[in-house]
Amino acid sequence: MQVSILILELNKVDGMILNLLVMFSYISLEKDFLGKC
Repeated sequence: MQVSILILELNKVDGMILNLLVMFSYISLEKDFLGKC
């Protein structure tokens, strides 16, 4: 029981980190695109 809860919490954290990485990469791509224009 405890282990499954721990895994769920880790999955939440992984999702948050993934979202942050996607946001940062999107922002950097946008900056590059604006810089080229």
